[in-house]
Amino acid sequence: MSDQSFTFYRPSPQLAPYIRYYWALRLPRFSSTLTFPIGCPQIIFHRKTSFFIPELSASQPRFTISGQVNFPSHILSEGELDTIVAVFHPHALSMFIGPVLHDFYNMEISGHDLSDRHLDSLAYDVGNCEDIPTCVSMIDSRLLARLKSMQSRKYSAMKALNFRRLDAALKQIMNTHDTRMDKLCELSCLGKKQFE
Repeated sequence: MSDQSFTFYRPSPQLAPYIRYYWALRLPRFSSTLTFPIGCPQIIFHRKTSFFIPELSASQPRFTISGQVNFPSHILSEGELDTIVAVFHPHALSMFIGPVLHDFYNMEISGHDLSDRHLDSLAYDVGNCEDIPTCVSMIDSRLLARLKSMQSRKYSAMKALNFRRLDAALKQIMNTHDTRMDKLCELSCLGKKQFE
């Protein structure tokens, strides 16, 4: 593999409703670029140097949970980058980490702050994995196992139902940008206050 690469990977078919894609970036030197918000939460694994985000006046933790961000930001790296990112559909991350998604709006936190031993173990294993394709495959299989585990629990049945409801409304918004609120509420089988 060359010293510099940017690659996209597809999730397994079972995870496609939850994960849009994975991307991996490897840079051997200092870099700086402007990014634009994609409206999707992410789990970020920095295997070497982390990004510094001037707008947040902070470096990302090596294991970062990033919520939906609505502002462009600069990312800086002062050394070698080897980063893998799982990009989730806007409403899907909570199926994997538990907290309500709006808790992370315009925020980034250390994934270790969740005190989730399965995610901590995943971050450790990604950090010690030999090559990026193997890492992405491992992330995908571990997230799939977590999804199956969450779906087998009784409380997740309601979460899965809410996911399907929100998914229908989001697809409508993507296809027809000027959909009225009452139509979105009807699609998601929720009252206006619940939907908001």
